[in-house]
Amino acid sequence: MKKAIILKSEEESCVQEVLEDLVASQKEFKNFLHSKYYRHMLLDHTGEGLVPFILYQKKGNQEVSEFVAMEKRDWFTTPFLAVKEIRKESHCATVILLRPLDIDGYETTDLKELFRLEKTSFCLEVDLSCFCAIQCLDPRLMNRKLPIIEPKW
Repeated sequence: MKKAIILKSEEESCVQEVLEDLVASQKEFKNFLHSKYYRHMLLDHTGEGLVPFILYQKKGNQEVSEFVAMEKRDWFTTPFLAVKEIRKESHCATVILLRPLDIDGYETTDLKELFRLEKTSFCLEVDLSCFCAIQCLDPRLMNRKLPIIEPKW
């Protein structure tokens, strides 16, 4: 499991700094994807070029922040996000809620069962000063193909 980057004090903006770096890296990756020579090789290994992550709040012990997305009858809970945009002055970010799926295609919030993350149309505006740590996840989780499991007869 990857380590989380933890803030030492409220004044430090480590979470914002990491997210700013992720936004820059994602933009650079998308520009590189326009190459007609390497595009097909990179997409197999990096999903959509988004780097998924988990944000942690400080409430006694560090707690994973979970978010609920709801539209009509479609809703899910997720701690998994991807950054879309950062506003440095206001210390806010627009994040994309990612739908977490296990190997059977069912929703899960358990990191041990996580097999795939799907990008959704749900976005949130978050105040980065409310979070004390960030844990980046493997980009290959993005839109990873679920295995075809055939029954043994």
